Amino acid sequence: MADRNQAERFKYEYLDRHVEEAQEERRTKRQQERQKKLAAQKSPQERARIARKHRFFWAGVLICTVLIIFAARTVDTLAGLQEQKIQAQQQLDTLVKQRDQLESELKEVQSDEYVEQEARSELRMIYPGEVLYVAPDDQIRRGIEKMKENEEESGKEQEESKPENGKDKD
Repeated sequence: MADRNQAERFKYEYLDRHVEEAQEERRTKRQQERQKKLAAQKSPQERARIARKHRFFWAGVLICTVLIIFAARTVDTLAGLQEQKIQAQQQLDTLVKQRDQLESELKEVQSDEYVEQEARSELRMIYPGEVLYVAPDDQIRRGIEKMKENEEESGKEQEESKPENGKDKD
């Protein structure tokens, strides 16, 4: 029995020693982890330096964003101005063509032949020794219009007087 008691005591001592060693090992590990954390913590100067870097980075991002926005607006403005330039050039071309046409018309109107033709037709002027025959344009025109109206009225009267379905209404 003494052997048995001694074996049990040895067993418990072994287990106690083993538990104590495990506990000590865990304490050591925790202390090492704490030391690593403390070592990993940066000094106030280091933290300030990192904060400065972050501020510079975000300031750079902000400046780049603003520059991109201004560049985009400038490109948009340039595109609008280019379109206005094209429209102005087209308008200029149209006006130049119109000016050329008016200049040629002015040269034609200022010519002696045109002045003579207009004087004869509109002002009914003649050279000495010529005889002017004037047809009553207005009277002829009115007469033609009356004839057309009469024809239309007579055409309507004939249509109204026709019997329906080819039978008399009597």
